[in-house]
Amino acid sequence: MDDVAGGLHFFDDDGNDLASLDDFFDMQDGDRAVRALYITPDLNGFSFGISAANSQSGSDGDDDLNGSGLEPAVALYYEGETGIGDVAAALSYRRTRLDDDLENDFLVGSASVLLASGLNATVAASRGDIEGQDETPTAYFMKLGYLRDILDTGETRFSVDYFRGRNNAEFGSPGGDLVEAHSWGFFAVQEFADINTEAYLGFRHYELDGVFVEDIRRDVDDMNAVLVGARVRFLPAQHAYG
Repeated sequence: MDDVAGGLHFFDDDGNDLASLDDFFDMQDGDRAVRALYITPDLNGFSFGISAANSQSGSDGDDDLNGSGLEPAVALYYEGETGIGDVAAALSYRRTRLDDDLENDFLVGSASVLLASGLNATVAASRGDIEGQDETPTAYFMKLGYLRDILDTGETRFSVDYFRGRNNAEFGSPGGDLVEAHSWGFFAVQEFADINTEAYLGFRHYELDGVFVEDIRRDVDDMNAVLVGARVRFLPAQHAYG
């Protein structure tokens, strides 16, 4: 969600620098980490995973690469063909332990479906239980897409999506309400199969509501981001032996 403009910062109408975009837009699905992971073999499309890693940040947000405690996680996966189309879904639970021994729990789920027509949809949701915090952080994401071989060069993909989340307490209200974050975007991707390239164009809008600084409600400037580029994949050469 924050990948398009994750390093940019929000400012209020007085020009005060608040925080970066990724401090407000978070699906609570965790960061990449070195972990021990085991996933069971597929059984009728279902599999189960369990992992353990070190928590990588303290409650003050400082990186702690040595870890400050065990971070266990479990997940249930499904992937298969159904009567409505190809379906993939996952449900996960994880616990993080910060350097002050606070334990936070997160439940995250998602599901995607691809129809034979090329229409596809994805929904995701998350809920956190933050020790020492009264309000519950939540996040919701929805995306609709369409893919088809419109051009001879390869597959063409279009998508629109919407995000709503409440998961930032630092700039929340004096009463404890979390900042509400909204985002929507649309994207197009064109494949050029002969040269292993995908060209893409995207637009995303971000806005915040309920931001307080020193117990005073602030109006925050919205943010827009445009993403244009191409991805080239260098595939291994095919050799003929005989």
